[in-house]
Parts: sequence; C-alpha cells; structure tokens
Amino acid sequence: MVEKLRAMSLTEFRADASAQVAWVAQMGGQVWIRKHGKVVAGVVPFYQIRMLEALTHGTADPEARRRTIEREYAAWKRAVALMPQVVAELVAVDAERAAMMALYERAKRG
Repeated sequence: MVEKLRAMSLTEFRADASAQVAWVAQMGGQVWIRKHGKVVAGVVPFYQIRMLEALTHGTADPEARRRTIEREYAAWKRAVALMPQVVAELVAVDAERAAMMALYERAKRG
C-alpha cells in the first residue's frame, strides 16, 4: 500500500524538510506538521491547492475575484429573470396534469 499521509512534529520536519518536500512532489502525498501535538500546517502537492482554489472560487488576485463575482451575479440575474416564465410553465403543467387525472378518474368510474 502506498503511503499518502505523513504526520510529524515540526522538529522532525525541520530535520528532513527537503526529503519530505521531495516525497510530496514525487508521491503526491501530504505531510502534516504538528506543534505541541496539534496539526498546524501541511505540505501538499501544488495541484491540490489549485483544486481547492477552484472549489472555493478563491484567488489571491482581487481583479480575478471581482470578475468571478460579477459573472456569478450576472448568471443569478438571468435565472431570476426566467423565474416567472418557469413558474407559469409549472402551473400550466400542473393544471394539465390535474385535468388528465380528472379524465382518468371519470373513465375509471365508467
């Protein structure tokens, strides 16, 4: 089984940091660093940081963040504009379904 996680004290990490970083880069694992028994930091492959940014829409670039927010707001406005049309269509479908059920019940009774 391939080891994917290593947990060690800060002192242990300092003593062998270069090898730990190389292991993370080569194996894709993670190193969790403890200080006084608590995990306080980690060394992870860079692709995992990119994935986290993509999941949280996080970015250090304020301009990119502003563009993302504007894009999401525009999408929200388009969705809100469609809501009356969607509701009207749902009401029509529900009315049609009710009419069909009434016909079915009448036919069933004979």
